[in-house]
Amino acid sequence: MSEASTVEKPPLLGSVKGGGVASRRRFHAARGRRLATRSPRYALVLLGPFAVLFVVFQLGPIAAAFYNSFLEFSILGSPVGWAGLDNYATVLGSFEFRHATLLTLAFVLVKVTVQVGLGVAVALLVLQTNWFTSLIRSVVFLPTAIAIVAVTLMFSFLFDRELGLINALLDAVGLQRVDWLLEPGPAQITMLIISLWRDTGFVMLVFLAGLQAVPATVLEAARIDGASAWQEIRYVTLPLLTRSFQFAAVFATLACARFVAPIDIMTKGGPQQATDVATFHIYQHAFTFFAWAETSAMSVILLLLLLVITLALMAMFRARWEY
Repeated sequence: MSEASTVEKPPLLGSVKGGGVASRRRFHAARGRRLATRSPRYALVLLGPFAVLFVVFQLGPIAAAFYNSFLEFSILGSPVGWAGLDNYATVLGSFEFRHATLLTLAFVLVKVTVQVGLGVAVALLVLQTNWFTSLIRSVVFLPTAIAIVAVTLMFSFLFDRELGLINALLDAVGLQRVDWLLEPGPAQITMLIISLWRDTGFVMLVFLAGLQAVPATVLEAARIDGASAWQEIRYVTLPLLTRSFQFAAVFATLACARFVAPIDIMTKGGPQQATDVATFHIYQHAFTFFAWAETSAMSVILLLLLLVITLALMAMFRARWEY
């Protein structure tokens, strides 16, 4: 008999007394831990703190605003009675609020269109990874990490009539200075530029993630079929980015609702209410005029409007292709 045939085989699990019992105990303990991590109780422990914070700081203020919109408040801010739908009638009958709402809709339309187009264009330009595109990505994304107040102060200097860099460049090429913050049209353009400059980096990352998830085999098949670079982008790449378009459009819409600080610092809703969007209009009524009941009604109306726009965007950019 050869030496190889005389080598003893390792004992099976449980065949050796003591060692087999310990192995089985370790196996069952590990299996019990895996089952415990899949239990609803374990998920509740992990999600519980987030759920509490979400209810307290998100759903709580919404519910409070909805309830307060049906109340009547004294000049000191304490509820004094039930107003029913009177607050909504007052708000909807206000020309200033209707103007602010229409201005918000126009802001959302322009912001979403330009922001999504700019984001996908930049993402396509920096898709290939090298030192130059990495630098461009960092520069474009940098405004997202800067505090909005710092951004506002920087743009206040850039667009100042006398000392601003923009007017200095206009002087250098022989053009007339512009009152960027004192004329309705230029003030609206300035607010749009600030909003686009701040959010383009995040939208670019959304489209970069979508582009990197597109299967290379799909793009290779398009090239084999004779598609040009533009045809590949137009008929293959962009249709497969539907979910990225959806997320970017919703993000840009909600960013419009959070755009308050630049308006408050630079224009105060002016000139001639040209930048008095609904969010700033609500903020001003709440913390300047202390009209709590009307402010709550405005907030509920704006929330419903944003919900309708968001659902419409999600339906418009619903996924039609899978890969």
